[in-house]
Amino acid sequence: MTKGENISISVIMPVYNAQKHLEETIKSVENSSFSNYELLLIDDGSTDNSSQICQKYAQKNEKIRYIYKENGGVASARNKGLEIATGEYVAFLDADDSLSENMLEMMYNAAVNTNADVCMAGWNECRGNEKKANKIVSENLLVDGKEGAKQLALMLLTSGHIRSSYEKISSCFMMGVVWNSIYRRKFLEDNQIQFFCFWNNEDDWIFDIQCYSKANRIYLMEESLYNYRIDDGSLSHKKRYIEDLYRKRRNGIDWIWKTMDKLCEQQPQKREKAELYKGLLQRRLLLYTLFNETAVEKRMSSKEGVAYIKKAVKEEQKCGIKKTLYYEAGMIEKVYTWFLLHHGVGFCYFLNRYIVKKYR
Repeated sequence: MTKGENISISVIMPVYNAQKHLEETIKSVENSSFSNYELLLIDDGSTDNSSQICQKYAQKNEKIRYIYKENGGVASARNKGLEIATGEYVAFLDADDSLSENMLEMMYNAAVNTNADVCMAGWNECRGNEKKANKIVSENLLVDGKEGAKQLALMLLTSGHIRSSYEKISSCFMMGVVWNSIYRRKFLEDNQIQFFCFWNNEDDWIFDIQCYSKANRIYLMEESLYNYRIDDGSLSHKKRYIEDLYRKRRNGIDWIWKTMDKLCEQQPQKREKAELYKGLLQRRLLLYTLFNETAVEKRMSSKEGVAYIKKAVKEEQKCGIKKTLYYEAGMIEKVYTWFLLHHGVGFCYFLNRYIVKKYR
């Protein structure tokens, strides 16, 4: 990088015990057709050889910076990257994925040419040698203006239950991830947009909703440019017990409801659908709590698990059970929910943990 040269894209990559694919991921940035970048390797307290690998590349390449921090999770690592990034745009890269050779070049040119606050592309699912393209739009689409951007925010917030007026958008858009987009850094700073999460892996989704709620222009690209590695043996693909899940998801749902109400102030014709969706979320909250407490990996006893679910049900009844609780419910969901609300928690617990194993 020439001294004093303005950087076009800061690529922020959280690293935590990622030695298996780390070098391949770093090389995908180095081999990019786009040269005006900086790669920020945010080591989130790795205990394997990730630190040594990162430092080796940082010493060889002046475009790469290595930053160590105490372990705090991917959201805090990305926020650290945002603090020190200097690029006109920022991109996010996971340590086990890779970029297509022309991804940064194509996305930066598209963002600049359309004056977009956010530019998003499709991605490739990579399983071994197999690659499957996922398009977020059937053809390139410019969402021009705050009203259109807020439609995207509401669509993502409700997982597509409230649709936008843009017919070109595919269901893949609802993934709500950050690694297939670039974001104007000044836009993020001016609107104080950072990462936060309520439970495990929804920080990307919340970040995007914040962006779409405030953006002036969003450009969606037809091309699939990011390579997302799927490793069925990784922790991210296994069902795990989440400690205190009810409280975390209750806080998350409170945020969703408030955000939905705010967005519906500008889109009143969608308010009725939003109220229906609130009931669906409340039902899912109770069922997720049940499924979590009956997980094989849980550390609580059955007695403690039943007590926790009962407490969750009482809390929901106290704040008010939505009339739309059974909205889009299947028969099994209706049965479980009815028993949960009518003093059948112990029965549901036994049934789910020991008989209906598919719901673990």
